[in-house]
Amino acid sequence: MIATFPFALPTTGAISLTSSFSSERNHQLLVNADATRSRVRDSLKRAKRADDPNVLEVIKALDDYLPLLFTIISEVEDGEVIEYQTEFAPSWRLPLKTSRFQAHLIEPPKVELASIEYERGMAILTYALACCVHSNAVLKSSSAETRWKQTTAALTQAAAMLRYLENNPCRIENGPMDLQPSTINGLLSMVHGSLHLIILFKTVEEDSKTSPSLMSRVAIFAVEKFRTASNQLVSSPVNTWLQGAQAYCVASAHRFMAIDSANSGKVGLAIGHLKAATMALGSLKGKKHKISSLLPKDKDVEGLSEGATKLSRTIEEQLHSYQAENKRLAFQAVPEPNSPQLSQNIWPSGREVTALPKPWSPPSSVIHNSIF
Repeated sequence: MIATFPFALPTTGAISLTSSFSSERNHQLLVNADATRSRVRDSLKRAKRADDPNVLEVIKALDDYLPLLFTIISEVEDGEVIEYQTEFAPSWRLPLKTSRFQAHLIEPPKVELASIEYERGMAILTYALACCVHSNAVLKSSSAETRWKQTTAALTQAAAMLRYLENNPCRIENGPMDLQPSTINGLLSMVHGSLHLIILFKTVEEDSKTSPSLMSRVAIFAVEKFRTASNQLVSSPVNTWLQGAQAYCVASAHRFMAIDSANSGKVGLAIGHLKAATMALGSLKGKKHKISSLLPKDKDVEGLSEGATKLSRTIEEQLHSYQAENKRLAFQAVPEPNSPQLSQNIWPSGREVTALPKPWSPPSSVIHNSIF
């Protein structure tokens, strides 16, 4: 069970800031930036090779690097303290061209661009994706008491970083698709949907008694966000995962509408909703097969399969109970799963229960803080 798409983190090539920039007064800033960037590069390289990557190491390295990078960018723009010496052309392997689903295949080359804006954008995007990967790790491994809170915190941080990029797009002519506003908006919609997907996971696992009417609208909101993300992201593996996430949330919405219908005495309609939920989960199995050829044999195909299995068992139990009640007492007609009564066209609007955070705020200049 995972909260969001299992991205492969970007990797980056070696580059020297001390060779690209000069500063008589703050040379040590450039030296320190080189050292921290090397740590970022090494931690990403180790994460790429590991089956269970140490994502917190990547996040810590970026936490140390970003204040130095943003100080350099600010001072270069002012043109007073740090100046260009030679062309600064970092190289990054773009994440949406290489997912963890494809880690065992031939990977694309790193993309080099002569732009410090490229470095800024990729560092922030890498941070956001590292938070996404961390959210999946804590959802799998943390204790029941803490994992929902920790998963939400990791996704919230990812959303804050993406909101920063949304509000401060990279000023790169013919920049990579990974940093285009449409891609950033798509990733943000995906994370927003995932913040609601984990609520659905939790209700199944803990057998929550939360209002079924409210929970159906939470599921519908997640469907809407995943659908928006799918329309904006061009990566095939990401789109396949998003379609699976939509299927899971559609099934969840039908399940909660079934409970709401049964509570109102409409047992036949409830059975119809559960049959529609079962059909939605069946489509998820088809998507699982679609990308199985891209996966190592020991990997979970979509990361949704465990959650879907739990949801399927819950739906089967409810369906058995409602069918028994209908045969014994209610004798109501059961609509077909594709009937107008169950159409998504007449669903209520989605309900947001976890709002997006404020955009991440860049760190203040380390020069102005008198560190150098």
